[in-house]
Amino acid sequence: QATTDKALTFSATAYDLGDADSPYGSVHPRYKRDVAERLARGGLGVVYKQAVEWTGPVGASASVVDGALTVHFDGCGAGLEMNAVNSTVFQPSWSGSRVFEVCASDECDPTSVDPTLWTEVDATLLGDCAVSLDAATARSVRFAWRAFPCNHLGC
Repeated sequence: QATTDKALTFSATAYDLGDADSPYGSVHPRYKRDVAERLARGGLGVVYKQAVEWTGPVGASASVVDGALTVHFDGCGAGLEMNAVNSTVFQPSWSGSRVFEVCASDECDPTSVDPTLWTEVDATLLGDCAVSLDAATARSVRFAWRAFPCNHLGC
């Protein structure tokens, strides 16, 4: 019998587990233990209701302050970190030097790699759970939106 109750479901992200040399392709990392640990924490938090950090940062709100877009996050744990992207894999229309991109159009395709729609922007940490983006006119924001944003645990 199928269920429609999704209250006890969860997932784990693996965008930061890039493995350019994987014989299975870069989106299939060999680092299964990292994924297993993230899924185990999700189970402890969602199913067993234990007080564990398991989601990582999740965008909560955004506002324009002093000509910059400020994005606030929930689930920051000990705070956000801004690490340099270290991808060694070339990807069209992305320099890899900035992980945040913004779109100023009302009709942004979130999957597009069109550089006329999405623009890389500088980001500055604001306290533990917020970043300021040089993008006051942004309508949409995305983070590390590439098939291979970084090498293993590098973002």
